[in-house]
Amino acid sequence: MLVEKQRISGEQLAFMVGAQLMGNVLLIDPASYAGHLGWVVSLTGGLYALFLCWIYNSLSGKFPGISPTDYAVILFGDFLGKAVILSHFVLFMLSAMVSFNDFLAFTNLGMPETPKIVIIICQAVVVMIALYLGLESIARTTVFIIVFSILSFVLSTVLALKDMDFMLLLPLATDRPQEFWQSLFTVIGWPFSQLVLFLWFIPLVNNPKEAKKGLLRGVLLGSSIVFFASLRNICIFGDGVTNQLFPAISFARNISIGANVMRVEIITSLTLNFIGFVSTTLFLYASVLCIAQMFNLRSHRTLILPLFVVVVLITSRLPLNIALLSWADRHFIRYFLFIMGFVLPVIGVIRSFFVKEKQGPAKKNRSTKARR
Repeated sequence: MLVEKQRISGEQLAFMVGAQLMGNVLLIDPASYAGHLGWVVSLTGGLYALFLCWIYNSLSGKFPGISPTDYAVILFGDFLGKAVILSHFVLFMLSAMVSFNDFLAFTNLGMPETPKIVIIICQAVVVMIALYLGLESIARTTVFIIVFSILSFVLSTVLALKDMDFMLLLPLATDRPQEFWQSLFTVIGWPFSQLVLFLWFIPLVNNPKEAKKGLLRGVLLGSSIVFFASLRNICIFGDGVTNQLFPAISFARNISIGANVMRVEIITSLTLNFIGFVSTTLFLYASVLCIAQMFNLRSHRTLILPLFVVVVLITSRLPLNIALLSWADRHFIRYFLFIMGFVLPVIGVIRSFFVKEKQGPAKKNRSTKARR
């Protein structure tokens, strides 16, 4: 059952997909761990995302207008289906907390004397207001944010062209293959396997055909930005990009217009905060939809206040430690993301063919009886 009554267009879905892919990647850029071959990692991740797009469109196309909560039960049975939905809820909450913690660490660098709890509450209040206003408001806001982000990205890239050295992209070999594969597995899991999030938004698009086009356009948009972000970072820092905690900010700090007229890093910081807001909001919104649809609630708004309390309590106790997050990613997060974002949807697509075959004779029998 679709709890959310608001609807969005295919174009709005495309902007949401692009914003989610850009999200934390512009801030931390996991492909940078591969050094000067980070652009190869980003390109490979983009191709993987296109394959995921085909899988998700195939899966949602088998059950048009039906929420994943309902067709998960059809595909996997009552018990396993609900277990899959709960696993998605854990995935979305985990992704939201990681995103929240990343941008909390980023904000804390600019305001080190501000108490952590104050920043957490302010960010959580803004996100919860967006959840209360609903999907249409989030989608309209995302359109504005993504346009602003693209303009900011293009501006900073153009201003830095004179300092870029494209020879730093070579050679197409590395003496650190382990770091390359680690980075590739990380990018496949985060952000690209997180696209499974949009299985919850596809049924909320007005036109199913536009939903498929919107998902594809969003993947192309987001993947392109991620690829060019890795490309420009390497052209400035080379293998030294692995030492940059926030490559986008380090990139912007190398740019200045005039003597002290303008610092591009201010615009970049605004862009990163806006994109982080969209990414976190989408994950929390999907978390609310999972629970609301599972328990057949009339509205998702009844869960917003409990969710606010959970977000504040968890994030206030998480350490602002990027190294700890990297360790968790290497040993757990990326494998969990790959299973939820790739393995289960592929199994679902395969199962959908057998489910349709089983339903086919039943439909024929009903139509035959109706004729009689």
